[in-house]
Amino acid sequence: MDELRNASELPLELQPRFVQSNYLNIVNGVIGLIGIIINFFTFMTCYKLEKKYKTSFTTIMQILALWDGLSCGDIGIRTGILRPLGINIQHINNGVCKITWVAISCTFIESLWYVVLLTCERVFSIKFPITYKTYGTTKNALNVCLLLSIFFILLSLPHAYYFKVDKGICTADIRLTFYYQYYYAFHYVLSLLIPGVIVVCGNLIIVDALCKWSSKRKSNGSEFSTSVLLIVISITFLVGILGSSILTVLNSNIKASTPKNIAQLYFQYAITNLFSLINNAVNFVFYIIATKSFRETFISIILCRS
Repeated sequence: MDELRNASELPLELQPRFVQSNYLNIVNGVIGLIGIIINFFTFMTCYKLEKKYKTSFTTIMQILALWDGLSCGDIGIRTGILRPLGINIQHINNGVCKITWVAISCTFIESLWYVVLLTCERVFSIKFPITYKTYGTTKNALNVCLLLSIFFILLSLPHAYYFKVDKGICTADIRLTFYYQYYYAFHYVLSLLIPGVIVVCGNLIIVDALCKWSSKRKSNGSEFSTSVLLIVISITFLVGILGSSILTVLNSNIKASTPKNIAQLYFQYAITNLFSLINNAVNFVFYIIATKSFRETFISIILCRS
């Protein structure tokens, strides 16, 4: 896909697909920029909520907003603004190529696993409420977030060895068969399959608890709304990773050796980026709709109230 620089490199009948891809990339750029702004305000709102309520949930939401904002910035600027202008930063030099691919991997997998962490936090608070009051602190949440971030940054570093600039093009070193056959497969299991399974299982537990609370009419309003909020976020998350997973499989089966296949890859990657951006940018809307305290805190930030 990276060999394609502009529509003139394609046969005439394939040029409309390239133009469509560029329009989609521009849409991705707009969503990415909006996502940066939205996640900035989400981060600030969660920061104020954390100071007020001191819960692990608001702490994890805050870190999730940080990684979602970084992911929106990466995809939005790199593919939504620079690529339609004919600028592909991976091609600049070997160092930038390697750093870019590490950043792509890191921001993608980090934002996924913080949804998993939110799910685990809610399950922990529902199934073990007494223990949760002791250990579900902001300090413990920050420690777990720090360890998670470090782990996935280290996990993404091998991308720096797999990608390199060769004759002005950022390409994968196909000689590294271990990377392609084992690490790459492990990376996608860890970034797509396992998070999806954990989120599905966790949300089944949460839904079961919500049903029991409703039947007994003894739910805490804050706990109930927080759990519903997480379920909505998780559904969006699952739709996003399902779409990305399907397109990733389709992309892996395309060999970028013909103009038609290159154009198809270019278009499918634009759609994959759209799924990722929506997944990273939409949580703010759910927070506003579902959580009164979030709405009030957000409005106080906009109006510069203390």
